[in-house]
Amino acid sequence: MQREIDCLVTGATGFLGRAVVNGLLANGASVRCLIRPGYNLLPEQSLATLLAQSANSHMVQGNLLSPEHTAQAVDGVRVVYHLAAETRGLPATVFAGTVVGSKNLLKAILRARPQRVVLISSLNVYGLANASPRNIVTEDAALDTHPERRDAYTHAKIWQEQLFQEYLAGSRIELTILRSSYIYGPGQRQLPVRLGLSLGGLLLQARSRRKLAITYIDNCANAVIFCGTKPEAANEAYNVVDDDAPTGVEYLERYRRCTNQLCAVRLPFAVLLALCYVNRLGNAWSAGQIPLILTRYKAACSWRGHQFSSQKLRDLGWRQPISTEEALALAFPDPASAKQPLDLPLRSAS
Repeated sequence: MQREIDCLVTGATGFLGRAVVNGLLANGASVRCLIRPGYNLLPEQSLATLLAQSANSHMVQGNLLSPEHTAQAVDGVRVVYHLAAETRGLPATVFAGTVVGSKNLLKAILRARPQRVVLISSLNVYGLANASPRNIVTEDAALDTHPERRDAYTHAKIWQEQLFQEYLAGSRIELTILRSSYIYGPGQRQLPVRLGLSLGGLLLQARSRRKLAITYIDNCANAVIFCGTKPEAANEAYNVVDDDAPTGVEYLERYRRCTNQLCAVRLPFAVLLALCYVNRLGNAWSAGQIPLILTRYKAACSWRGHQFSSQKLRDLGWRQPISTEEALALAFPDPASAKQPLDLPLRSAS
């Protein structure tokens, strides 16, 4: 089959997807973006304009839940960047958008046979409930064997990874998995899960003195594209974590200075475990009316201060293009420096 398009990007309208598409176009690649039917393209007009300026690059409407749409999107593509996933909603919605959609994509990939697939996963897939926080987490760490004790998104991402490895085993189609840390950048106002438990405008902050596992949006997009073009990246998994990450205290200070919309309470890990016990009692007493949002298993996986390494990716030759200090300044500009003097007209004497 003659290749017509260099890359297919699913999830192109997402936070990371837009940055990946921009990076691919800047490198001269032709790009096909799969957009859900009925998606409001008004916020994405700049993306549509960029695609129109590149030869053979375009948006196509389709849904990964449709085998026909998925087959058309993959046809004639050399590299598939799979970024699409459901992050919110009911567990059934998250599972369908992440796992069922991926299964349709894999069936289309096996028919179209692109050269490489780059799957974007998460550091959350590691099973850390019983792992010592003194040990650096590398790609050799095992995936969580009890994802049902976590959240729907983590459960779906583990299923997704296992599906890709199972379907592409022995196919001679290259698979690269990137397990990204929390992605931050301008316009991203969510907080890293590993910072603590968010309850509306209140943050119960855990392990505030440990460094956060985070990556700036442009750095993460650069790593994604790097792994799609580097021959040695085939059939491997890589963590994506920026160097010189700030501690939880430092990150939160920048966040609050920029947004001024959060109250944070620092809690020792033992206190969080006590809250887990109280939540479990309340859930049992209310026959499920009080949701079980805090468990010892979730707390152990997220808030014991585990540190992650991306040395394997750096050994491959990747370097983050934007330093962490510069990235933090771009993501959280100083409100004082952002204010510009107003050039107001003089009032008329009349």
